[in-house]
Amino acid sequence: MLHSFNTPEKWKTWRPLSCHIPEKAYINDRFPNLLKLFYGFASRLEKVLEEVEFVSWYHAFAAQFQTQPPFTDHSVTEAQDMIMEFGFRKTVYDPANFLYMVEGVDDTRSIKGLGSGLSLSLKEGRIEVDVAFDLDHDTRVGGRFSLIPTQLGYDGPEIPTPVFTNYKELYAALKQIFGIYEDIGNKVIDIFLAEPATM
Repeated sequence: MLHSFNTPEKWKTWRPLSCHIPEKAYINDRFPNLLKLFYGFASRLEKVLEEVEFVSWYHAFAAQFQTQPPFTDHSVTEAQDMIMEFGFRKTVYDPANFLYMVEGVDDTRSIKGLGSGLSLSLKEGRIEVDVAFDLDHDTRVGGRFSLIPTQLGYDGPEIPTPVFTNYKELYAALKQIFGIYEDIGNKVIDIFLAEPATM
């Protein structure tokens, strides 16, 4: 199952995903319906990832971007401007963690309190992506793209980390990343609209 966790104060600002589920005894004692919500939300995201064939998509994506050597000294400003070209105008670069915080869950919160967030690392020319979906500040699920295939049951050969060697390849990679992110987000919203009584 994908990681599911609550949203304490430190998650009010979007940060890369952490994998934390509070102790079940603590949840059952104080919030008897919360554990059910955790796993219900996570199972819906799993269903979405299967519908968009995420494992196959990520396998093909990683295979496409394996040229060498990686673009280790790319311009942060250039990369950030490129991300903004795709409509993510609030993108912020976090130099301490080498991360582009592309979108925060509270920036997108709309349908039934659902928000989505995306961050990515381009450190040393390697592409790492984290995605999260948050429901009413209570439940957040998601994962790192490179880890999701295993979480969904993939047990094939190790999928190499995608890399880029120039700005043209970076632009092409970003286009695919934002495309699958949009597909996942749209399907998550569809599920919540279709099953209002289950949450």
